[in-house]
Amino acid sequence: MRIGIYLADQVWRLTSSKGIYSYSRLLAAALLRGLPAHEWTLIVNAENRGDMVPEGSAARIVEVPAACARGGARVLADHVLAPLVAGQRRLDLLHFPKGFTPLFSGATRLTATVHDIIPIHYARDHRAHFSGIHLRYLQAMFLNTLRRATAVATDSEFSRGELLSLAREHAIAAPPIEVCALTPDPAGLDPAGSAPPSRLAASSQALGGNHCPVPPLQPRPGPALAASRHRTRRAGRGHGGG
Repeated sequence: MRIGIYLADQVWRLTSSKGIYSYSRLLAAALLRGLPAHEWTLIVNAENRGDMVPEGSAARIVEVPAACARGGARVLADHVLAPLVAGQRRLDLLHFPKGFTPLFSGATRLTATVHDIIPIHYARDHRAHFSGIHLRYLQAMFLNTLRRATAVATDSEFSRGELLSLAREHAIAAPPIEVCALTPDPAGLDPAGSAPPSRLAASSQALGGNHCPVPPLQPRPGPALAASRHRTRRAGRGHGGG
């Protein structure tokens, strides 16, 4: 299969979702290492390429400007650029680790990791925390993912229940939603470690067989731990501290 992972919507210094950034990096590395029979395309940006592309990777790389991770440029990249790249590369499937799928995808199947629906709770109970426009957009994107995704991965049974409840509330026929078992960060256990192939295969089958090969999710570290790991990794690769 020709499979893409959309990573262009994240920049470390801008994102407040450090854990999702780390998860996305680990996800790309685990998939490329654990499922080498597929043809992989990583859609990254100029600022996160060093993190998101595993060393020695044979994946095809599509690099966009880092500006595509914020504001109006991100909206255009998410909903126009991503499906265009998928069409040009004839991808069978495009996965979105940050959870929001584009409005249109052509013939390419879409999958996503939806970690939680915290923004929905902000929209309901803490509206002053974000702008109304921002909250309405985030809610619309959750609903769009539930409508458009072939399958969804999530972190817990609680999150799965919330997603199913959200789908019922809006009369959406929810896609299969798989809770992927949490596993430790391989870097914290074994320098050469990875998710066992049996776990990768089982998770792939649960999310639709050959249509959605997504490995067990990695736990999201707290901001301080994520920042420390990020600095250590970049120093090891010869990057500066920004």
